[in-house]
Amino acid sequence: RIDALNNLGQSYRQSDRHEKAAQVFNQALQLDPNHLTSQANLFVAHRTLCNWYQWELRSIDLIVKTQNALTAFNHTMKSTKRQSVPLLPYDAIMLAVASGIFLRDLASMHLFTKYTFDHHLVTLAQNKNKKLNNKEEASIGWLSFDWREHPMGYLTKRLIEFGRLLSYGENDGSPLRKNAQSKKTFIDLENVSLINVTRAAQDLDVLVDLMTHTRGANLQLAHAAAGKNAIF
Repeated sequence: RIDALNNLGQSYRQSDRHEKAAQVFNQALQLDPNHLTSQANLFVAHRTLCNWYQWELRSIDLIVKTQNALTAFNHTMKSTKRQSVPLLPYDAIMLAVASGIFLRDLASMHLFTKYTFDHHLVTLAQNKNKKLNNKEEASIGWLSFDWREHPMGYLTKRLIEFGRLLSYGENDGSPLRKNAQSKKTFIDLENVSLINVTRAAQDLDVLVDLMTHTRGANLQLAHAAAGKNAIF
């Protein structure tokens, strides 16, 4: 029943009925006050509603419980029955008391869960080490939705001078977008198939997904583009 209530609450959230969602998540917590998924969902709902009552105390409690879940996850990595850690990296960065190490571990766990380890990444690491040992320049690519008029566009605008720009976001015609498109290394991947994304990145040594921290990040796209490359 708790899972059903959380599914119902998420449906309310997606319909912008956040007060109703919070009520449903509260019902789930009444059944099990230690249910981490319910607590994380209620936390996000309260943030959306600007309900800051005992916010710091609730933040610390959520972080402690999530850290315990991460520890349990690490102990079951090789098991088919893994510990669930529902808090998303995007939601975690909104917690002022969350440490950088905590955010890194949380993001790593979600990537590990979504995409099982692939042996070709080992080959990449070996080949990259050989290239660096031979003092050759490693090639790098930046995957982003926001080569455009957007806060991320401003934060990453200096990256256009270094490496390949892989863009799957819209062309808004802004100066930021035109500046990125002026580079010979710019590749527009909007509305293209995953196989074409793979081809655009297959010869890179390192692919950096700049969108992993954001809600709605296309992890499937980054994974497909990886080919024989590392993703961070």
